[in-house]
Amino acid sequence: MSETGPVLTLARLQDRTGHMPTDAEVERRCRTGLPIPLVDLKLVDTDNAALPTGEASVGELVVRAPWLTPCYVGNEQASEDLWRGGYLHTQDVARIDSSGYLQITDRLKDVIKTGGEWISSLQLENLVRSIQEWLKRRSSVWPIPAGGSGRMY
Repeated sequence: MSETGPVLTLARLQDRTGHMPTDAEVERRCRTGLPIPLVDLKLVDTDNAALPTGEASVGELVVRAPWLTPCYVGNEQASEDLWRGGYLHTQDVARIDSSGYLQITDRLKDVIKTGGEWISSLQLENLVRSIQEWLKRRSSVWPIPAGGSGRMY
């Protein structure tokens, strides 16, 4: 997001022991990262209420930092929407785990809202794709005789 340039987070490890399993290290490094100094990140729901950190909480990422875009020149309404509640609204759907690692999961405009839940369009697409792949591996084609002609179609 150009309004947040130059940077908000870095994908660095907090594990000071040096004994993190490889799978856990790769998973952490593939997240968006930890906020750098002077960056205040949080998640909010559709009513702009703060959400707790943890894997189960998913919401819109909002941020404050000294270098963020203060407004859109000549567009007061867009500027007010951008900075609702004193935080810049990124329009990113994310989660922040208990260790503070940010993971962006989708864009707000792409999320499917149903029954008070936000369903990631990316997760839904991946689920459908995995089902399609499963069906391809388990389907087969059987020739059927065509109308007594003896030919197979």
